[in-house]
Amino acid sequence: MPTPKKTTTKNAPTEKIIQKIERVPSYDEVMSELCRRSFYEFYKEFWSEISSDALVDNWHIKYLCDELQEVGIRLAKGMKKEKDYIINLPTGGTTKSSIISIAFPCFLWVIKPQLRIACAAYNATLSLDLATKSRNILQSPKFKSFYPEIRIKEDQNNKSNFANTNGGVRISTSQGAAGLGLHFDALICGDIQNVEEAYSEIGRTAVNEWYSMTFSTRKTSEKTVTIICQQRLHPKDFTSYCLSTGKEYKQIVIPGELNNQLQPKELEKFYVNGLMDVNRLNPDKLKELRFDLGTRGYAAQILQSP
Repeated sequence: MPTPKKTTTKNAPTEKIIQKIERVPSYDEVMSELCRRSFYEFYKEFWSEISSDALVDNWHIKYLCDELQEVGIRLAKGMKKEKDYIINLPTGGTTKSSIISIAFPCFLWVIKPQLRIACAAYNATLSLDLATKSRNILQSPKFKSFYPEIRIKEDQNNKSNFANTNGGVRISTSQGAAGLGLHFDALICGDIQNVEEAYSEIGRTAVNEWYSMTFSTRKTSEKTVTIICQQRLHPKDFTSYCLSTGKEYKQIVIPGELNNQLQPKELEKFYVNGLMDVNRLNPDKLKELRFDLGTRGYAAQILQSP
């Protein structure tokens, strides 16, 4: 009996090849995923929504972004926080506000849109400016293209306070403001003490009491993380107060010139000729700051050694 012939479909080989070919992702899809996985990449990609100037990159930017990314991942996964943060950086355009108070809340929404975030500054004007720039990122065509699932609610969209359609909120406040009435997953303090307050005992007390009795009480749970970013200003400034409470913080100290204040010590390898940032804080700029700030101001605001 003859062996029956195998029946084949004319296009079967072609169909198998087609099935193996994956769809090539678009540029927006690639970049959105890269920015979701890396806060540093997110920050660079959306810098143009923060400033019209070109970003001058430096090692401290990636270091801070990577540290904050770990904080965000723990929040997104609902994990218990390891520690709260105190970050001390010099004045002089070191991008600390743009990283911590502007871009980071947006990144938190990218990895978990339901997060509730409160951001504080030393006055309402600065707080509003930081919030506006955060909102500019969220409402930019690029962000909408990358993350169409994240939209600001039309009925909760103003320059200082806004919410998204997934339940997340970003609330702005300032030192001395009344209670917020909500509880938050992240409390961000970006320079809540200015120079004048730091050199006044009454001013220092007001900042400390507002933080301890109002802002710090707005935590959702023990998982809520607090991030304090403040240039050093005075031996009894807000950073000193926080450290004196006995609470354990992860403290990051990055002075403009290499000295014994540096924390963690392994960051020394990034300094070039003893300088933290050879572009923003080069010898000529530091000389100018020494003159403008005086010996005491320079020691505190640049060297982080009040």
